[in-house]
Amino acid sequence: MKPPASRASRQPRRGFLLPAVLLVLCLIVLLAATRHFFSREHLNMAAHLADYERAYHAANGALLAGRDQWRRLEAWFNSGDPGTFPKRDRVPADLKAVCTSLLDGSGLPPEEGVRFAWEDPLLADLAAGQPEAAPPQVEFELRPAGPLFTAPPGPGLRPDPRERQYHLFVHATARVGDATCRLCWYRSTKLINILPPVVGKFALFIREPGALDANRLADSSDLADLHDAPLVVRGGAAIGPGPRPPAAVRDALDRRGWVFLGGGARWALGLSSGGGEPRFADAMMHDSWFSWPLDPSEPLSRKGDFVWYVETRPLGRQWREAAGKFALAAFPGRVERSSILNLNGTAADPAPTLVVGNVSRQWALIQGLLHPSSGKSAHLPWLSRTLFAGDAWPGVSQGRTITDLRDNFGGSYDAYERRMSDVAEEPYNAGLFPLMDFPGDPFARVVVIDPAALPPGLTSLAASQRLRIDGQPALPGGMAYGSAYTLLDDEGREWFSGGDLGALGDLSFLRRRVTLAFPDLAGLRRGLPRDEAGDLLLPGAVLVGGPVTIEEPLRFANGGLVLVDGTIRLQGEVGVAGGGEPLSLVSLGGDIEVETAAPLGAALIALAGRVTLPREVSVKGLVAARELGLAVADPPTGRQIEYDDRYDPTTAATRQRAYRLQGVGEEVFLVH
Repeated sequence: MKPPASRASRQPRRGFLLPAVLLVLCLIVLLAATRHFFSREHLNMAAHLADYERAYHAANGALLAGRDQWRRLEAWFNSGDPGTFPKRDRVPADLKAVCTSLLDGSGLPPEEGVRFAWEDPLLADLAAGQPEAAPPQVEFELRPAGPLFTAPPGPGLRPDPRERQYHLFVHATARVGDATCRLCWYRSTKLINILPPVVGKFALFIREPGALDANRLADSSDLADLHDAPLVVRGGAAIGPGPRPPAAVRDALDRRGWVFLGGGARWALGLSSGGGEPRFADAMMHDSWFSWPLDPSEPLSRKGDFVWYVETRPLGRQWREAAGKFALAAFPGRVERSSILNLNGTAADPAPTLVVGNVSRQWALIQGLLHPSSGKSAHLPWLSRTLFAGDAWPGVSQGRTITDLRDNFGGSYDAYERRMSDVAEEPYNAGLFPLMDFPGDPFARVVVIDPAALPPGLTSLAASQRLRIDGQPALPGGMAYGSAYTLLDDEGREWFSGGDLGALGDLSFLRRRVTLAFPDLAGLRRGLPRDEAGDLLLPGAVLVGGPVTIEEPLRFANGGLVLVDGTIRLQGEVGVAGGGEPLSLVSLGGDIEVETAAPLGAALIALAGRVTLPREVSVKGLVAARELGLAVADPPTGRQIEYDDRYDPTTAATRQRAYRLQGVGEEVFLVH
């Protein structure tokens, strides 16, 4: 049996155990504290993430609301309905805050861009019912990315400084507790104008004659003899003869669609009889008949009660035949041929306009003697010097009559020449004078009796406010022709300055307006959205790979530019539903071939090629081309171009209605 341990031997063992117990207790306390700390942080993080998730949903809702607000504003802005202008004044109440902040006083996005906060009750609703949640904040930012055109896009063309590219941002920020979420929606955006530049002012714009024989119409006063039909150009609503103050005529012409016929050679267009049918005959002839007594010194005054008469008539085969008393039977020119282009409408429905270019008109000036008592008349035929000296005059059967007439002029051919029938030629715009009110004798009487005399008041003509030629305002009634043309709008801004209109052939710069591109027409039909009626919605300007053949009707819900790389063949109807906005089909480098009689509500533009029109056609818009082709219309049928003033770039209000805001590329969502 061992003896019991002594007190001295037990003391060290108790000294080791106590520290060990204390160490274990410290470890337990430390582990407990650590667990408590991390558990609390985990709970805090979980709470923070929960708050962040709620903030994200609130920010996302606010972002989508802001994006929806932008899309609705964009749709409102892009509406060409005249009832929505001015945009800032007629904007719906729920869009007013965004509209008045994003658009400047002119109704367009400011060139320098803009950033502003959007406040809406909807934002407060997104935070309702969530503790420690503040209403989300939304900011719109339109950041300028530069003008679409930094230099003139072509000779004489003025770039539109309002056509620009922008970066659009919608920023949304939401806060719940200590959690903050920031989201951003981005898209590149273009502000473009859908009007065709310069040519939009013209109902018909032809750069050069090409192969077109402008006086190919074998004309007659008998419809049975007519085997073709003119193309009728209507620059606006019908306007009959005056009298009107010259300023009123000027203003009316400035608002109409003009005609441009280019090329260096003179377009001498014969006014058409149209087979005696008013719907084919040319409009805007001078008053048709005047008479005045013979001078007592003239020998014929002693042979009876004779008066001189003069009448103005369109050209036609009748003047070489008995129906026209052989008045122009010996004339060496093509009296029986008249123009295939009726530029002022028709005799049945005159629609006068300003014709720009080296263009004149020719018509039959028929002169003769009338015996008022018996009502008998005799034309004085056109004669050469040789025929005048001979004894066989066309339409004059008696030698004694020839002698009496020759004696009346003292045997002088020069004296007879002033009174014989002839083909008169004058500036095409002289056809506008019947619209005006001149004091004294009517202008027509002066011009046909003594073409060298100016009518009273002629020097007070009101000059155009939208066209200058070689630096001078164009005067209605004269030849609107020169080497440098300037087009201005009704607010005095120049859009084409000092250039040659005939040189305007390259429209490739319009590609910068494009917001969507398609490989072909089928891709366009598939790729564009449609409205409830099934009509295609144009996003401003699109580019389509060519050539393109439009066999089925192509209807759009809105206007815009459709650019085609190549030739366009039209075999079906094309237009905008309701005709409320301008639609332009532009062939870049190719032709436009129309092969349908269906109505076409569009501008047909092929400045580098030819526009060919069939025997029957109706265009509500305009035609612009390097040259024009016209099929033979036998039997004669109606074909016309009726200008739509929605294309007019020289009317500031019209131009304002043609701006469009369009997104480009993909939308981008960012979390930051």
